[in-house]
Amino acid sequence: MTRPLRSLVLVLACAVALGCAGGRTGDLASKKYEAPDERFVFFAPNRTDLQGDAFFSIGYVTALLDQNPGYHVLIVGHADQHVKSDANREMGFKRARSVRKVLLDQGITAARILIACPREPSESTMSSLSRRADMFIHDPLQDEASNRVGYPLEIKDE
Repeated sequence: MTRPLRSLVLVLACAVALGCAGGRTGDLASKKYEAPDERFVFFAPNRTDLQGDAFFSIGYVTALLDQNPGYHVLIVGHADQHVKSDANREMGFKRARSVRKVLLDQGITAARILIACPREPSESTMSSLSRRADMFIHDPLQDEASNRVGYPLEIKDE
């Protein structure tokens, strides 16, 4: 994707996100807390580079984080295979780092981004959609990341 086209996609994603999320900020105290959103980024087999549609999801998350300065994002990278191995875990971290880099390039501070990957495969992480990075947007005051995803994580604060 060319740089001008990527910028256009991010601008459009931000406009959509700001329009969709605009009415959600008020009245939170009277409702049961629910995490703001989650988005997915898919990767080609054995690849860590982002595909065109990934920038829409990342742009949406960027806009949501810009609109809500107290929110953070947990990026969980998943590998291609469902076996225990350090190489698979490292592939998951590389995918999470790819997403993290775009968020940093868009002005999200590193302190608001945490990356992780599953320590070992489980039923909840095994699927035909394993080549992905999940972005979990959360309010750290009301939602702990480990409870949010529902499985053990190896977390790196980079």
